[in-house]
Amino acid sequence: MVGSRQIRLTLFALIYSLLLTRQGLADFRKSVVKIDTIYYDNTGSSGGSGVVVKSDKDVTYIITNLHVVEPGRGRVQITGDGFKRKNNIKVWYLKRSRRRDLCLLKITVGEYPHIAKLGPKDYKYNRNKGSLLSIGYDARGTGKKRIRQESPTQLHEVYVWKIYTVHMPQPGRSGGGLFDSKTGDLVGICEARTAPPLIDNGQGIYSNTEALYDFLQGTPVGVKKSESKE
Repeated sequence: MVGSRQIRLTLFALIYSLLLTRQGLADFRKSVVKIDTIYYDNTGSSGGSGVVVKSDKDVTYIITNLHVVEPGRGRVQITGDGFKRKNNIKVWYLKRSRRRDLCLLKITVGEYPHIAKLGPKDYKYNRNKGSLLSIGYDARGTGKKRIRQESPTQLHEVYVWKIYTVHMPQPGRSGGGLFDSKTGDLVGICEARTAPPLIDNGQGIYSNTEALYDFLQGTPVGVKKSESKE
């Protein structure tokens, strides 16, 4: 009797753990948010994506591409699945790098429930070729509402600070995340694409984890400079 009860408790614990794991893996998708920049001169707007990498009671931090937010050119609007307050969001450009095409935003939306976990700095892309997942808010045509889309992709080549994938991201994916679908870890930020016929059917270009760690160093998201091993 005791043995049967113990077995039931063990099975329950395993099922509960599995459900929590699956829920966690589903939540990493919601860490990707939509970013729109409305130009001050009323000439139009640009759209992209971003990834929430840290959040607390008062502020949330989002990493994206610098060319997505274009500091000084327009008003940035951010929407996502977990914002408690969507109006009057204040945005600060906490750190930017034109060379890396990266920007860290600090926004006042309260605590955001879906946060991406950054993968290891030495993430082994070659060992995880088939588990990469690209997520962002694609532009599917003029006037159409942008919704979060995801595309399984595979590694093509690893370079210094960047990786190339065999999947060509759609417009609007810039600033979106490249994730390990098995762990949910953030392992890249979508930067650009190479369109055919320049290279076969086109490729995706992403900042890799080494570039992200280097960029986030010294910010509330990354390690302090005094703690860096480099």
